[in-house]
Amino acid sequence: MGHDAVCASTAGRAAGGGELVASYERAGFIRTDPFLEGARPGQVLAGRVD
Repeated sequence: MGHDAVCASTAGRAAGGGELVASYERAGFIRTDPFLEGARPGQVLAGRVD
């Protein structure tokens, strides 16, 4: 089963050791694609839209 929506990236905002990504995961989002924005790592997260 696929996901219906993709959350905004977290590039440059997760300086706290991945705390932002972890908070999205606690809210039910899942990691999809990691990426780089320049030299900064980012993570795309997906969540179900009901």
